[in-house]
Amino acid sequence: MLSVSPDPGFVAGKSFAYLFHFKAPFHTFEGKELAIFAEHQDTHERIEVANPKVITYPSWGYEGLERHIVQINIPYAGMWRYIIEVDGEFYADIVLKVREPL
Repeated sequence: MLSVSPDPGFVAGKSFAYLFHFKAPFHTFEGKELAIFAEHQDTHERIEVANPKVITYPSWGYEGLERHIVQINIPYAGMWRYIIEVDGEFYADIVLKVREPL
């Protein structure tokens, strides 16, 4: 359904770009609100990592959301489950490890 490519140097406490590659056709998202949350695997703390936004056009140069870029700042290290919702409904999730800053 999707893959995520965070900036290779991403660490906790700093804003980094994440590239979300959605594989579904554009009509799946067009006119709908896309929201992204993160939940820490140990504490179950849930944060909104990207302001919900209505999708009105595809990724620049693509037919769909193949290159949907989001700036994300995760407050502390650990395993985080990223939850993607479309119009308030669960769409997909993925777990990524966030490292401590060096």
